Amino acid sequence: MSISSKGFEKGCENLCETWAALSNEGDVRVLSSHGTKYLRITRIFGETTHGALTSEHDDHEYEDSKAPAEDDDDEALHRSVTSSQSISGVFDIVHSPSYQVPVLYVQIRDLSGSRAGKTLCPDEVYELLVPTMHKAELQAVGVMGALSMTDHPITGMPAYFVHPCRTAEAMSSLIGPEAEADAAKYLLLWFGLIGSSVGLTVPVNVAQVMNKSR
Repeated sequence: MSISSKGFEKGCENLCETWAALSNEGDVRVLSSHGTKYLRITRIFGETTHGALTSEHDDHEYEDSKAPAEDDDDEALHRSVTSSQSISGVFDIVHSPSYQVPVLYVQIRDLSGSRAGKTLCPDEVYELLVPTMHKAELQAVGVMGALSMTDHPITGMPAYFVHPCRTAEAMSSLIGPEAEADAAKYLLLWFGLIGSSVGLTVPVNVAQVMNKSR
């Protein structure tokens, strides 16, 4: 099942507003570039809690700029890094006009020591992001797995992404091929299906409020 770009944007704004009000699990923003809105979730991974997400969160409003400032993001992340917080994860959820579904792009960087600023290799990304229950499933799709490299459609920078070729089919199995799902329900189910495959989930209290508001 697909979702329109307008529906996607509405769902992102709803999710961002609710998440920012109720949870400090990551920095969540709606960004805009040349009229295209997308959702960005930035998190810091702790060295001593490998594979577990920890983050610092500041109050913020939606950003609406012609192009996201990558350097500013890096500087903000460097300022928030402590001895136990050294790996940054930037998760961008962008609507695909071809597949008519959200697509997840991920940039993971080591911010400490001699590797500061460097992107992790594929094996390190799998180890850090992908829960054990999803590792075999992702690696079985294609030569490099469903999590592979491409150019980010907004920034043009190299990023990992979860290939969307079967997303619509999988979403239809959850919602029903002919059913009408509102934007909030669609995004929540998408996070449970696609986001969770790389350890990206909606906080329980945020999901509960969004479900009740529909």
